[in-house]
Amino acid sequence: MVMSYNKEYQKKYREANKEKMEEYKKKWFQENKEKLREQRRKYNEENKETIREYKKKWSQENKERISKQRKRWYEANKEIVSEHGKKRYEANREKILEQGKEYREANKEIINERRRKHREANKEIINERKKKYYKANSKKICEQQKKYKDANEEKIKERKKKNWAILKENQEKYIKHREQKKKYRKENEERLKEQKKKYYQENGEILRDQSKKQRDDLSDTYVKSCLTSDNNLTHKDIPQGLIEVQRELMKIKRFIKKEDQK
Repeated sequence: MVMSYNKEYQKKYREANKEKMEEYKKKWFQENKEKLREQRRKYNEENKETIREYKKKWSQENKERISKQRKRWYEANKEIVSEHGKKRYEANREKILEQGKEYREANKEIINERRRKHREANKEIINERKKKYYKANSKKICEQQKKYKDANEEKIKERKKKNWAILKENQEKYIKHREQKKKYRKENEERLKEQKKKYYQENGEILRDQSKKQRDDLSDTYVKSCLTSDNNLTHKDIPQGLIEVQRELMKIKRFIKKEDQK
């Protein structure tokens, strides 16, 4: 009876003195901050494994709840998170880049597999996002690509050559690649024609300069074009040996023509 009375009295007292008690708690915590921190640190050190196990178990049991809480918190604090991330990156840029590089090197296969699975599961979303981004930034992208190509011409040529060599070694992959390209060209014939036309209109002068350079230098592409102009052969049908012979022949013809004009 006495206990019941005490509980009831305590409950009524707490309700009547809510603000007073809150103020007292706040004051007490402020005065004992260091003491509490030390106690908590000591407890954590002594019970490290137990706490870790408990946290792991709780996280497993409350995955959805945690996910929702994180999402809700992130949505409410987007700007703060973004600003904090920028500041942290600026202050630790070199360290973060180095850590990222080390992690990628050590986990290449895992990362590639994760990316492949993500692409497979989100093909349509990724394609739609790419289209949307390209549409909004087409001029910027073209400018960046042009700049990169001009600065890395030899590097790009070497990489293409290397990739083709690898692809040709694997016949099955090579045939599949050719079939895919053929299928794509067939399905997008009109669009590709329109793209070529638009590109030529925008870059006509550059293309004419490139053609003149190829003609003057007797490049492989120009020599192949001369060899396939009056027949059903394609550039792929022309072996390198024949290109070299034809180039020398064209040089002789040019020399004779030059001499006759004197």
